[in-house]
Amino acid sequence: MLYPSKYNHLTRINTPDGQSFRIVSNLFFGSSNIVNESVFNAFKVGENTGGIPDDLLSEDANSYFLERFLLRENKHEEEQMITETAGTYGNRDQIAAGLHGGQYGFITSLFCNLDCPYCFQKSKADSCGFLSKNQIDLGLSAIEKSEQHVEKIASVSNTIPKISITGGEPLLHSKTNLESLGYLVEQISARNWPFNITTNGTELDYFVEHNKLTSRCRNIQVTLDGPKEVHDTRRYFRGGSPSFDRIVSGVDSALSAGWKITLRVNLDMNNVSSLHKLAEFIELRGWNTFENFSAYASPVTDHGEIMGHDEPKDEADLLEHTLAEIEVHPQITNIFDIKHFRGFNYVKQMLVDKRPRYPVIFRCEAVTGMYIFDPNGDVHVCLESVGNSNLRIGRYDPEWKIDQLAFDKWAKRNVLQLEYCRDCKIRFVCAGGCALESFNKKGGEYCMPFLREMDIAWDYFARNNPELFD
Repeated sequence: MLYPSKYNHLTRINTPDGQSFRIVSNLFFGSSNIVNESVFNAFKVGENTGGIPDDLLSEDANSYFLERFLLRENKHEEEQMITETAGTYGNRDQIAAGLHGGQYGFITSLFCNLDCPYCFQKSKADSCGFLSKNQIDLGLSAIEKSEQHVEKIASVSNTIPKISITGGEPLLHSKTNLESLGYLVEQISARNWPFNITTNGTELDYFVEHNKLTSRCRNIQVTLDGPKEVHDTRRYFRGGSPSFDRIVSGVDSALSAGWKITLRVNLDMNNVSSLHKLAEFIELRGWNTFENFSAYASPVTDHGEIMGHDEPKDEADLLEHTLAEIEVHPQITNIFDIKHFRGFNYVKQMLVDKRPRYPVIFRCEAVTGMYIFDPNGDVHVCLESVGNSNLRIGRYDPEWKIDQLAFDKWAKRNVLQLEYCRDCKIRFVCAGGCALESFNKKGGEYCMPFLREMDIAWDYFARNNPELFD
């Protein structure tokens, strides 16, 4: 008797010319194999009963799948291997050492000049003031101390911290914010540290005109949610006036000045059908001809019931609609990468990119230790938790102090510790779901439709790229 990996997944697909393929994937190692009907049926027996009799597969097939760990001779061997593998994952500082620098964020304020209905900071938009110069000094000092520890672990010198500046709206055109932001950029640049800015883009014209940023700014992310008629119903100023034309003007100015712009589209069921129109607009505007321009579309995430219950929240439904739009309007992919659909991206990485997808046990930066400094003097690890003192992991003002119990609540949350994930075949793809979502939900269980996304992805590539299965 041989025992199939509990991370195997079986898929049937059909290409437009009528060919049928059967695929056995392993969602721990990120591998896939096209198999014949008899092998596929043997694995189905194994999935249903927990074991595959020796005579169901040939000796060569048994050897092949044993070598690739899709089969095991001992049913307990797999979990032992996984436990040993997990032991090689480091803690926050060890991960930072491997990346030659940790991740950090500064929240200039939670004020924003827009009033987007899906904003996760909507209820906290006016809940604190602006970063002070003293807080900037304290935050940068905390980063230097943290990086000294990282350097010691990595046995290297001069690690480079990765810094993000966001809000609220970090480029808000107010005297206090401009002074604070100017000082922050000046101090980061003086240390030769690169930084990114995430902005709504409404104030870019002013910053380009007055050359308010330095060459250390390596990327500015701006959001447009569709063509003008769609965007202006979703991302508007307080008071309701439209923002599209002002953002477009700012992107024009920034690209002409040589700044690197990443354009994001927050996708949901209300704007996915207009994605092709935005792609056409970008081509007509010529943004895609700039070397420093890139764009991607990503599902809107809702970890606080901010959007109500009017529309499907299943991201697999949204993925289906997105891919259907791409099939009708293939020019979409000339402009946009489709990101943050984990199931789809997992299959794409295996099938199209031909790169193994390694198992993940930590979900995101929040559990690998991103330190975020806010104007309240709090330290957070998750951007969406900023403004909620119950979810902070420490303070940096008046002094740097981490609450170890609060920090461990985030940093020690990995998929191997979650009982409800123990028997899930996609747990090393999902990594236990969003930590913040689990904290908000009773019982803590938060499952995403990644397995269905994978099946949607296999069908999509079979229809549109049948040559991948030759």
